[in-house]
Amino acid sequence: MLKRQILDLVTDCAAALNQHARILGGLQHPLVTGDDRTLETGLRQLAPTYEQLRAELSAAVGP
Repeated sequence: MLKRQILDLVTDCAAALNQHARILGGLQHPLVTGDDRTLETGLRQLAPTYEQLRAELSAAVGP
């Protein structure tokens, strides 16, 4: 049972990190080209992922 719980926690953390990385990767081009609108939209999408990532990591390793 414990192995399954650990696997679930790791999977959840990996999913949160993947989402975070995809958004960050998508910000590179707008940043370099000066596309402020797209950059703003991406940053607004990125902001909530920090809380999601914190929650997943807290669940995995404790507060």
